[in-house]
Amino acid sequence: MIIDRESYFRFPPKNLKPEQVIVFNAITFSIDICELTFQRLNVELIEFSKLPKSENENYPRIFADVWTIISNATIFLNLITRYFDVNQNEVVLNELNKAKRLRNSYQHIDERITEILTLNDLPIYGALSWVRNVPNSNKMQQFILYSGVFTNHKESIGGQISTPRKDEKTNEIDGILFESITKSGKNKFPKILISINKLMLDINNLIDHFEKQLTEQLSINDKIKRHNTNIFFQLNSHWE
Repeated sequence: MIIDRESYFRFPPKNLKPEQVIVFNAITFSIDICELTFQRLNVELIEFSKLPKSENENYPRIFADVWTIISNATIFLNLITRYFDVNQNEVVLNELNKAKRLRNSYQHIDERITEILTLNDLPIYGALSWVRNVPNSNKMQQFILYSGVFTNHKESIGGQISTPRKDEKTNEIDGILFESITKSGKNKFPKILISINKLMLDINNLIDHFEKQLTEQLSINDKIKRHNTNIFFQLNSHWE
């Protein structure tokens, strides 16, 4: 896991302020959701790569995972810039800032419907591309998906696809790029291209940095008491 199973994020010290405990909990859930969704997205892309086809279920599953990652990455960004005194203009936050702009635009997706008709034909839920390194071979596949119908046949279809590099064949799925439309001002609708792989890597590096700081500050006291987490109750009954 990106956040260690024994992390202070998961089990905050009891001497923290209640607000800090809630922030730790929110960070943990947002990162866990990003990580688990990213893993599921990779599985979906592998399955699609092996047997490409357009169905009613597979496209929404893939794009739902992308938007889930973007939404929870934005939550993480908002938390660390508000409560960890992180400057939002830091270079390491570039992909996270892109995610935030996409998420904010996504919240007004109903307004984009008429606006998008003035643009080249990038679909309203975005376009996704990736590279698959075929296992046990020197072959690779490149894919690009468009989320739904397109109407502006007079213009070229939008979207970008990553260029694979021979020295980066570490994962079966790589180079996941997502492109969608945002709004700037009254009549400008810029496209934003975000690397999902880079986004997840940046999140991982940021958590590592925060974990080291927390360990240095809190591990001095070995007997520090910590909160429990993820408690559940079960009630068993039966029908009369």
